[in-house]
Amino acid sequence: MKKILVTGSSGYIGQHLCLYLSKMGYQVTGLDRYDNGGVGCHTFCHTFIHQDILDTNQIEGEYDTVVHLAALVQVGMSHLCPMEYYRTNVIGTMNVLERLNYNNFILASTCQVDEPHVYGTSKRMAETIVRNYCSLNDKSHTVFRFGNVVGSAGYLPTNM
Repeated sequence: MKKILVTGSSGYIGQHLCLYLSKMGYQVTGLDRYDNGGVGCHTFCHTFIHQDILDTNQIEGEYDTVVHLAALVQVGMSHLCPMEYYRTNVIGTMNVLERLNYNNFILASTCQVDEPHVYGTSKRMAETIVRNYCSLNDKSHTVFRFGNVVGSAGYLPTNM
């Protein structure tokens, strides 16, 4: 059984991805700074790690794939607190790259990487770091540039 770690597992995409991967038979570990008391991603993951990606603690375990969804994503807020966006989206990504054992790294980025705002710039920097780090360390990687992500399901079941 393949082991997958999903950062940002408490978010919209994270919860849906963890549910899907679990249903497909993968052993899913969720990692998020938000601990919502055992609902949502906790229900869909085999294991949940309550940790911020800015923490420099080593994360135990070996994973076939890391899906890195954890990020700050609001364009307007990125102008109000730019350093928080650079810390989370750039340094947080570096922490995930360096503090986990994995074979494949998947980064969720944005179609806004070429826009002149802090959010887009921080995600473009994260993409460059992922490509360079994975190439230097002989790890495979994928970068997805998402637009707005919405779905028909406005809720997730609390039990499967």
